[in-house]
Amino acid sequence: MDRYVSHLLPEALTDEFKALFEKASHKLESIREQNRLSHWVNKVAVESPTLPTLPAKVAPEVVKVIQESLLSEEQVEIVYRKTPEDAPKEHVLNPLGLVQVGPITYLVATRSGAEQPLTFVMHRIIHATRSYTPLTKPSGFSLDRFVSEGGVQFAAGRSSN
Repeated sequence: MDRYVSHLLPEALTDEFKALFEKASHKLESIREQNRLSHWVNKVAVESPTLPTLPAKVAPEVVKVIQESLLSEEQVEIVYRKTPEDAPKEHVLNPLGLVQVGPITYLVATRSGAEQPLTFVMHRIIHATRSYTPLTKPSGFSLDRFVSEGGVQFAAGRSSN
């Protein structure tokens, strides 16, 4: 299970859970002969319904800053390149959540002074800095509702500019 969620958890939680996952793995191994349930982990797998793709590399320092800003509910300053051909632009964002779509992680955020949530592809964030300024959250915003209403789909027209 750790391979499915570790990239979405803050580093501090990943470190804590890593020990728990290892302990669980050792426990399952130690009872393998006495308990048939310990074999379950070898009888299930998760596979993507699409062609396998490698996730894009996101700079670890960017992930750390974004996660810390999300947890602290603070604005974050980023340098972002919308496409490889575009010049990088600076943005001050109110981070609202992270969404994993296949191998791609998106930051859902509003620009400072705006209400409309946008998506920012994490691997296109070149640099991120914590601002230590409290974020402004759109009234009634729900990450689950944003996703269920198609907020991370390109057809929704909500990707960043």
